Amino acid sequence: MSPSFRRRFWAECIFALLSGALTGATFFRPDWIEFVFEVDPDSGDGSLEWTATALLSCLTVFFTLLARSESRRPRASSQSA
Repeated sequence: MSPSFRRRFWAECIFALLSGALTGATFFRPDWIEFVFEVDPDSGDGSLEWTATALLSCLTVFFTLLARSESRRPRASSQSA
């Protein structure tokens, strides 16, 4: 029988996926931030990109661990004894 996951699990998975995708985008194409927002807050030195990569990596790990924890939590049964 396959486990039935809560909405919280799926939300955490989506946030982990999104933050992971943004981490990859920032790592492989760092100038996307300047392109999307049309500003260059770090004057081209790359500090914003490295900070964003570090923060997004931490968020990815955080949401992945939350989803893992949620997947291991037993779901309350709708049947009463």
